[in-house]
Amino acid sequence: MRLKDIISAVADLFYPRLCIVCGSALTSSEKHICTSCIASIPRTNFHLGARNSAEESFAGKAYANRVFSWFFHSHDSKFNKLIYSFKYNNNYKLAEYLGELYAKEMLSDGIKLNSDYIIPVPLHPKRKRKRGYNQSVHIAKGFSNIFGGDIREDILLRTKETETQTKKIRFDRWDNMKDAFEACIINECDFEKEIVIIDDVTTTGSTIAACIIALREKGYKNISVLTLAYAEKW
Repeated sequence: MRLKDIISAVADLFYPRLCIVCGSALTSSEKHICTSCIASIPRTNFHLGARNSAEESFAGKAYANRVFSWFFHSHDSKFNKLIYSFKYNNNYKLAEYLGELYAKEMLSDGIKLNSDYIIPVPLHPKRKRKRGYNQSVHIAKGFSNIFGGDIREDILLRTKETETQTKKIRFDRWDNMKDAFEACIINECDFEKEIVIIDDVTTTGSTIAACIIALREKGYKNISVLTLAYAEKW
């Protein structure tokens, strides 16, 4: 056994790593979430269909080539712990791991999402300083590990400090996000690039729709969306 494995085994004995979802001890080959909970994730399977309800959430606001979300998000689901952990508990490594898992699953199902540029939904600088990181950047890193593509944080900027969307109804969410983002033209050749916008959760689609509008207004044409979770009820 390698020294690294011995140290890891001793650490697990005194400070066991626990599954974020169910709290059971993880094996040496498991990361963040146990195999049983991975199998139980309430998958949407949106990537297997031509159209889905996440895509329809943008109807009347913005057009995306394709829209993907991995699992259903609801307030009474134990899988909410995943979102909470990487969004509020500084567990950005979990965000990267989940982005990678979803990309692997898509690939195993024969879905290859073209991604010249991967654009994480940006946080306002004040919120990013407070949180210390942007969770969407780390989801994007996991996705990029499998599908490739350059993670670009210079094309889309958050120029308006908005209130939290958590307790807002659909119209208020859309009104809150209007003109919150601005796209930059780095090179006009980029207009033809395949862009994937990455975020953690799709609810009403207001945030991502505002991102799409900002990009399209500047001339970017090929835009798809990928989030880890989709909230049917909000």
